Amino acid sequence: MMTQEKLCACLGDTATVYPCAFERWGVYMEGVEKADALIAMLVAEGYNLRDEREAAENRFLLYRKESETVHVDISRSMNTLRVIVAPNEDLFEGAGDEKGSGTVEMTLMNMDYESQSAKNNGYGFIITLADGGFLIYDGGWPTETDGLWEYLRSHTPEGQKPRVEGWILTHSHGDHYLCFLDYMNRYADKTEIKRILFGLARTECFTGGSDRTLYNKVPALAEERGIELVIPFAGQILNFPGVRLEVLLTA
Repeated sequence: MMTQEKLCACLGDTATVYPCAFERWGVYMEGVEKADALIAMLVAEGYNLRDEREAAENRFLLYRKESETVHVDISRSMNTLRVIVAPNEDLFEGAGDEKGSGTVEMTLMNMDYESQSAKNNGYGFIITLADGGFLIYDGGWPTETDGLWEYLRSHTPEGQKPRVEGWILTHSHGDHYLCFLDYMNRYADKTEIKRILFGLARTECFTGGSDRTLYNKVPALAEERGIELVIPFAGQILNFPGVRLEVLLTA
């Protein structure tokens, strides 16, 4: 088993341990000069390299041993090294990469500027997949809920429920998730929501005005409604009909 003591001994005094959600923990440090030593230590400990890829100046490695998965994120662009230790589990790879016969479209949700004081927040996106399903990013304020439902309904064949292959929640600020919670209360029964992609840190990591609401509510909602909960990792590639998502950074 990998321990915090082993990782910190390998990486040195500047490495910081931090808690993650859902039985995961991580180690973070400025600088990437210890990356080779870390990889050598994992190999010596019997971890097997299962996946490796690069994107721009980022290198992502996935190691596995018995009941554990170790994710290594080496970012030369940010000059940081991050390790996340997680239970060994099947990683979600997407909902199929078939192209489908339709056109992929991205729609910016109608941000309700007039009700905002800052008038610069509340993003939400709807991606229509090539097979007619949807991906949703965040969603914005609750003032977007009815418009989101009308969009999904009007772009779904008559007599069918809108099918959301994935609802992606990027972070826990109310202007990005309150529409999601409102939609789940009002329209979830009329919608086939297959999975939520959600990667927030534990509440101990939040400071200042950051919002803790999602940490408890999202897993509870997923369990209550039988929705798959996907915890993404940096370096993952998720394939959906006509769409390929690359996860480059998580909380």
